[in-house]
Amino acid sequence: MIKKQNNSNKKIEIGTLIENFDDKIIFIAEQVVAIKDTQDQHGQILNQHGQKLDRIEMRLDKFDENKEDKKEIAKLSQRVVALETKI
Repeated sequence: MIKKQNNSNKKIEIGTLIENFDDKIIFIAEQVVAIKDTQDQHGQILNQHGQKLDRIEMRLDKFDENKEDKKEIAKLSQRVVALETKI
């Protein structure tokens, strides 16, 4: 009879270990899902920032073009003034 109790205690211990292990697996799986959700959110935020940076870059390119246009206009104006003084 002692052997039966010993075996049943072992079964209970093994059952408890399995339940504990299952709980840990569930906890880890929940953490993995939470990490994946966080990564997805960060990916969306980075994508939004990338789009904003693209728009800023386009604005800066326009600004540089306007700056170059102004330089060209100034040069042309100087040429016109130089030509007008010769006439």
